[in-house]
Amino acid sequence: KYDLAIGATGSYSSATAWLAFCAPATNRVGVISKKGSIMDLIYNIQIPQNKIIPSVHQVKKIALLAQYANIISQSTRLPRPELILPSKSLPERGRVIALCPLTIRKQSDWGDENWIKLANILEKNKLQYNWIGYKPKDVNGQIITPSNTIDFIQHLAKYSLVICIEGGTSHIAPALNCATIVISGVRISKSWIPWSDEVALFERTGEVT
Repeated sequence: KYDLAIGATGSYSSATAWLAFCAPATNRVGVISKKGSIMDLIYNIQIPQNKIIPSVHQVKKIALLAQYANIISQSTRLPRPELILPSKSLPERGRVIALCPLTIRKQSDWGDENWIKLANILEKNKLQYNWIGYKPKDVNGQIITPSNTIDFIQHLAKYSLVICIEGGTSHIAPALNCATIVISGVRISKSWIPWSDEVALFERTGEVT
């Protein structure tokens, strides 16, 4: 039983409202639908969608919900993430670069050719690198295939620099305080750029070259 349930999305979601209903709480706060829905009645602290500015970062959208629920004040500075690994402490970071080409989004697929070009540039500059999850054919570098999510996090934490496609890796790496270069074929910078000061994002809708 909870004192407060927050429908933690930056827009209306009937599924989120239903989850908030399933958590027995004294108060529920969430974004209501534009046209009106019976699911809106789940929230006794209702936030119209026009109050959640579309261009605001997703983390700040959730913070707005917390402000409406009087959990934090508007002057509160939102902290960057601090990840605690569940099984081991953070290892010493080496100078090897992690290359993470995998993506499920076609618009952001950088292509083997570009990854091979990058690997050649790193070698020319005498920089070491490993591949995580996938490795193009006929290219140097060790490939690491984590067995599960925790194993993936443990491996990623060893690198001081991670180059990856937008997605889960682009958020996990900065949370581990890894400097991260993110390649994206969709416009995500306004709301989904990883919540970190150590991120460089290269994006071009529909095509990354």
